[in-house]
Amino acid sequence: MTYSTDNRPAADVWTIEVVPRDKTGKSKLASAGANAFNFLFAFIGMGGDSIGPAVADLVIRDRADNTQVFHSPQSTIGEAADMESRLREEMAQSSAAEFAESWGLERPST
Repeated sequence: MTYSTDNRPAADVWTIEVVPRDKTGKSKLASAGANAFNFLFAFIGMGGDSIGPAVADLVIRDRADNTQVFHSPQSTIGEAADMESRLREEMAQSSAAEFAESWGLERPST
């Protein structure tokens, strides 16, 4: 089943949240190493995308039953906030059908 015929506003169908990940000893060590590489790359002018483990997940849930329909790991809290803002803006301007098509969302099988 899909959302392809749902003409309600997207914001009435889904919720969006940024869920921070718990840091374990290994992920703290990986984050420290990634931060060192990111600093080095920025210092020598090769900055770009962040390197390292995800610090948060961007999650879209169906309001009807709180089922997760989309999940995207985010490398930084800033990336997560930017993505959340972008999604909220798109939701405000789209029907559920348009938003679902744009993000490849499908209702879970029952």
